[in-house]
Formats: sequence, C-alpha cells, structure tokens
Amino acid sequence: RILSTLVLQDQGVCEIFGLDVNGDAMELRRHINRVSVDAAFFKKLSAWENLSYAARLYGIPVREARESVTGILEEMGFARDRIDEPLQDMSRGMQQKVAIARALFTSPALLLMDEPAAGLINSEVDEFDDLIRILAKELNVAIVIVEHRIELLDTIADRVMVMDAGEKISEGDLAMVLQDPRV
Repeated sequence: RILSTLVLQDQGVCEIFGLDVNGDAMELRRHINRVSVDAAFFKKLSAWENLSYAARLYGIPVREARESVTGILEEMGFARDRIDEPLQDMSRGMQQKVAIARALFTSPALLLMDEPAAGLINSEVDEFDDLIRILAKELNVAIVIVEHRIELLDTIADRVMVMDAGEKISEGDLAMVLQDPRV
C-alpha cells in the first residue's frame, strides 16, 4: 500500500523511479497501477461495464478501451462472449482477470500485484504465468508481486524476497531462497 501511494510511510525513505512515494505521489501514480487481492467492482454490472467505467476515469476513449481490454482478456483465457456477463456470475478467478485488465489501462511502467492468482484454478495459473511473462518482456512492465504461495512464483519471478513482520528474511532467486532454512 505504501508503494502504491495509498498509505503514507511513517519512517524511512521510499522512492520509485527516483520519486518519493509521499512527496511525489501524484506524479508517481501516472507510472504505476495496482491489482489487489480483493478487487473493487460493481458486481451487478458486467465485466465490460466495469471496465468502461474505469476507462472513463482514466480518460481513455471507450471504443479504444473495448478493443484493448478484449485482447488482454483473451490473452488470459477469458472468453470474448463472457465480457457482457455480470461479474457476480463469474468465478473469483474470472473477476481477477478483469482486475488485471483494468490495471493495464494506464500502461503502467510498474504494476503492483497483491496475490493476483487468488481464486485461480491450476489451468488459469498457467495462463496467468504466461500473461506475466508477456507483460514483463513484451510490454516492458516491471512487476512486484506479493504472494503467500511461494511455489506460484517458480516460473515468473526473477528475484524473490521473503519477509516476516516487515523484516527481510531472505532474498535471491527462488532456488536460493528455498534453500534458506529460515524460509
């Protein structure tokens, strides 16, 4: 929450892209976006209605947004014909895909993800892994993922940091971190 400028830090220094998260929050928000474990939606509205609302908030023309978001959702295995169904009729995994698509509207340089695979079934996790690789490599998006299930990071994480009560326990590639007896 501190990195996404939602909560002010009470000590220390936190900078992203050379910008202070407290002092430069408005400028920083232009470069980052966030996917939360509990994405806020209007559940009775369709996926598209929720996304078009977000597009308007971001100042993105709705027609352009529909084309963009449909492609993103299809990359994640979201059937094109389901975009007009109410979110309340979709699984948590499907809703999470809509949240990821919404976060990509701003073409962020940094995407912060809080347990983005929550609610995804095994086949969806594989699709999610593919999407993360596409974002990181093809779209040049830096991604920070907070995930309690470390095994999900196996194919997507370049570097892993394990924290406990706000303190760093271990850091490195996943294999090195998993060898640390404190993890």
